[in-house]
Amino acid sequence: KSRPGDADAGVGRSLASLANAAPIKYRPTGVEGFDRVIGGGLVDGTIVLIGGPRGVGKTTLLVQIAGSFAEKSGEKVIYGSAEESLRDIGHVAQRLGVSNDRVFVLGNESDVLKVVQMCEEERPRLLVWDSVHAGIMEDVDSDVGTATQVDAIANYFSTFVKSMGTIILLVCHVNKRREFAGTAKLQHLVDTIVFF
Repeated sequence: KSRPGDADAGVGRSLASLANAAPIKYRPTGVEGFDRVIGGGLVDGTIVLIGGPRGVGKTTLLVQIAGSFAEKSGEKVIYGSAEESLRDIGHVAQRLGVSNDRVFVLGNESDVLKVVQMCEEERPRLLVWDSVHAGIMEDVDSDVGTATQVDAIANYFSTFVKSMGTIILLVCHVNKRREFAGTAKLQHLVDTIVFF
């Protein structure tokens, strides 16, 4: 979708010329069911919002995607979790038989700026971040998990993907009504929404 700051923003073109433009490059993750749901694979510079109740298997799926994507693409992946330790994530990887030197894991790391700094150093193609409600931006005067923090983090990641071309799988909690927690603004800042 068009984002503020696109080079061709405001420039009128015929639908035929747009339809005949270079096709979007999809990057299959290698997890067939997930690739089918998202239309064939991930796209550079986009954010996929992933939500579902606790215990539904989000971490299991994301660890599998991280390992499979790194194996298939040969590119780096950063898996950041504000809620789980390195040991917890390691146990999931062991259970799944996932092992890849191109996947870097940050456990119990809630500081979004530190995660992005690692991305700037390592230049991953894919960043998995679990979760937007447990992250914090120190310069935002609000508690973890508040609408203000969630919106600030989502805005920051939106700017980041445009500058780096990184793909982000962003986890979001759901409330008791099985809806995404937080503000509607979060859902408008992402490119794809997957709900379990």
